[in-house]
Amino acid sequence: MNGAPLECAKHVVGELLRSLEPTDRFEVLAFAMQVRRLTGGMREARPADIRKALEQLARLEAGVGRRWRAP
Repeated sequence: MNGAPLECAKHVVGELLRSLEPTDRFEVLAFAMQVRRLTGGMREARPADIRKALEQLARLEAGVGRRWRAP
């Protein structure tokens, strides 16, 4: 997935992250040829954790894992 479909998916995930309540927990996974944990595992829905997840999501690019930009 790339281009508009990827941007749409990133937008949806971003909206979901922003809708979480403080008592929620989340994890964001990206996958192409392999699965990558963008959040490094389960996180509490604290503002700082949501902000970090949104930053990771913004860095995500289409393609095989080698095109994924680590923080």
